[in-house]
Amino acid sequence: MAYATLDDLTRLASTERLIQLTDRAWPAAGVIDGAVVDAALEDATAICDSYLGARYPVPLADPPAVVRRACAVIAYHALHIEQAPDKVAADHERMIQWLRDVAAGRASVPVVTGGDSVAQPATDLRVSGPARVFSRDSLAV
Repeated sequence: MAYATLDDLTRLASTERLIQLTDRAWPAAGVIDGAVVDAALEDATAICDSYLGARYPVPLADPPAVVRRACAVIAYHALHIEQAPDKVAADHERMIQWLRDVAAGRASVPVVTGGDSVAQPATDLRVSGPARVFSRDSLAV
């Protein structure tokens, strides 16, 4: 299941623009091609999962708005077969950078927990091992 929907895409672009990007039939049908949109959203979800999976169990059962937005922006960028406009490319890069930050632990996803709660990443790391062999005192001359 994709994290974003056609409604999320229509918040980024007009229906007319989405028809231009998805109606690849000849002659043109003049409607949004749902199969093209679904493929782009599924690919964008897979990209999101590849980053989110470093810190969270994926797929997210109830993705928050920021994840839906990232998925929609990535899918919208992918719908541009040729070079995307500068704003679309910049938005895409910003979302990819945010996903990288999530994967690195510099940003987090506000995960809503439910019946099958999604675990938060561990923040308390403990290491045990043998005592130090060399210390400041043992190396003093």
